Amino acid sequence: MKSQQLDAVLPLTLKDYERFAILQKSLKTFCKDIRVCWIVTPDHDFAAIKALITDNGYCVIPESSLVPEFKIFQTTGG
Repeated sequence: MKSQQLDAVLPLTLKDYERFAILQKSLKTFCKDIRVCWIVTPDHDFAAIKALITDNGYCVIPESSLVPEFKIFQTTGG
């Protein structure tokens, strides 16, 4: 039977990176069918998390790329 692959989405902040490192080991061991794990981070954490996660199975993106309105709230304090 052919394995079906899927994508996963994980919200992640820099303060939770250590817990993600544990999860990453579990995903690698037990979730072979995940094609890409999309890591969505707050914009202010994006550069740091992108530098920490270099595995090709993960794609780190800032949350404002999904919800551009977040930038409005960040600049207005709303």
